[in-house]
Amino acid sequence: MANRKHAVITMPRLEKAFEDVRNELDCLGVWNERLADVDVYLTWIGTAYGYQCYRSTGHIEIPAISMSRMSEVIFGGPRRTLRDLLRHEYGHAVADTNRGLIRSRRFRVAFGTLNNSCIDSSYSPTEHVPIMQQRIHRRTSQKCLCIS
Repeated sequence: MANRKHAVITMPRLEKAFEDVRNELDCLGVWNERLADVDVYLTWIGTAYGYQCYRSTGHIEIPAISMSRMSEVIFGGPRRTLRDLLRHEYGHAVADTNRGLIRSRRFRVAFGTLNNSCIDSSYSPTEHVPIMQQRIHRRTSQKCLCIS
């Protein structure tokens, strides 16, 4: 259920996706106190899938009703799950709150590229999500209980 495509985001879905993504980032060694201070809010309506308040509060806002998501539902398009969206926004949050971490190997392992890389890194659900899940599963035997 956590990996379903949703037209309207509800608080229980957001809470479940948040827990999954937080656990994934923790298992990859990216989650820390600074990221824990980044709040995730469910807002009413917006144009984008989500927002990270860069250079401001740093918080993440996910609109319950997103014009981008509605367009995707009506006209079709690539599958973007709520977990995918939160992973993306947390990538921005890491860049905002942990400047040193964005140049680290842990960031590259978790997000697939450096933050300001010139390498074209367009989203591919068959590439990015399975890679993150594989990396998480490799670390499960070490210390983390990871949900996929």
